[in-house]
Amino acid sequence: MAKIAIHPEGAATPPVPLSHGIRKGNILQVAGQVAMDPVTGGIVGSTVAEQTRQVLANV
Repeated sequence: MAKIAIHPEGAATPPVPLSHGIRKGNILQVAGQVAMDPVTGGIVGSTVAEQTRQVLANV
């Protein structure tokens, strides 16, 4: 099964050489995601729920 690196348009560039995610067929794997605002580079939200929503929006 082919691996496809995910690099969403408009998403902040990770500070290290990693992709935002890897797609393998119908599986999307993500790890080490941060609730970063792609415009300001700052962390979004103060609760787990708020930060989780931002992480998923970034992916």
